[in-house]
Amino acid sequence: MCKLAVIIPLYNKESSIVRAIHSVLEQSVDFQQLIIIDDGSTDNSLDVAKQFQDKRISVISQTNQGVSVARNKGASIADADYLCFLDADDQWEPHFLKEITTLIHLNKDASLFCTRYGEISEEGQYFIGNLVGISQGFRGELPDFFTAYQQNRCLYHPSASCINVRDFKLIGGFPEEVKIGEDIYAALQLALSGPVMFSANKSSTVFRNAENRTNVREKFIIPYHVEYFLDPANKDILEKNKTLKSFLLYNTIIFGLYAAQIGDKKQAFKMAKLLSKQSVMHSIIVFLGACLPKCFIHLLKKLRNKKTLSYEN
Repeated sequence: MCKLAVIIPLYNKESSIVRAIHSVLEQSVDFQQLIIIDDGSTDNSLDVAKQFQDKRISVISQTNQGVSVARNKGASIADADYLCFLDADDQWEPHFLKEITTLIHLNKDASLFCTRYGEISEEGQYFIGNLVGISQGFRGELPDFFTAYQQNRCLYHPSASCINVRDFKLIGGFPEEVKIGEDIYAALQLALSGPVMFSANKSSTVFRNAENRTNVREKFIIPYHVEYFLDPANKDILEKNKTLKSFLLYNTIIFGLYAAQIGDKKQAFKMAKLLSKQSVMHSIIVFLGACLPKCFIHLLKKLRNKKTLSYEN
C-alpha cells in the first residue's frame, strides 16, 4: 500500500478551511497524514483547524513566510511516499485519492500525478477546461506533458496533484521567497525529471476567490517559472526540450497580455523583452498587446475562454 500524506498550507482562510478539511476526511481511500501548516494567520484559521479531532491530523503554526515555505515544511514532516497538496480554499471530490492511487498503481515511479479539476469564479460561476488531445475517461501517462499542458487548462493545479517524494526532493521542493509561478515551476521541473500521470476524471474544485487575486491586480509580478526558464543561463534546458519551450513561449504571451489588460504596461514590455531572447515573433505579440486598448485584450480573453472552457449554470 502506498503511503499518502496530505498537506494544506493555511493563511487567513477561516471561512473555507473547514470545507477543505472535510473534503480530505471524506475521501473513499485512506491516507496516513493530514498536515496543516498555518503560515501566521491573523484571523481564526488556526483555531478552526485545531478543532478537528482526528489522529491523522497535525496542525503546525509558523511565522508568515509564504506558501512555498509552508508546503515545504509540511513535506519535511511527512512520513510518506507521495505528497498530495490542497489549498485551504479548495476542495477535493470524495474520489480524488482513489484517482491518485489508481494512477500510482499504473506507474508508481512517475514524478507527478494529476487529475482534471473544475473552477468556481469570484462570481460563483462554475467552469472547467475542455479536454484537447485527451479522451474522456483517460487514465495513464501523458506522452508529452508540456504539449498537453499548453493545450489543456484543466491539466495541473496544486490542489489536484500528488508528487512522488523522491522527485520532490530531487527538484528541491517549491522555490521559496516566490510570490507567483512557484507551482508551475515545480510542475515543469517534475515533468523534466520523470513521467507525469493524468486522470481525466474531474476530482477537485478550485475557488478563484477575490481576496487571492487582489494583490495580483494591484501590481503584476512576472511569474517565477517564466523568469527562470527564459533566463539565458538556462537556455540549454529549452534547447533540449522543444515542447517545453513552446509551452513557455505561449504561457508568457498569456501572462504578458494579462499584464497589459490590468494596465501594467511596464511589466508587459519587460516580458516582451524576455521573450525576444527566445522568439522575436512571440515578443512582438506581447509588445503589440501592450500598445492596444484594454478592451481589445479583454475581447481576446473572452474568445480564448469560449474556445477552451465549458461553463455550467
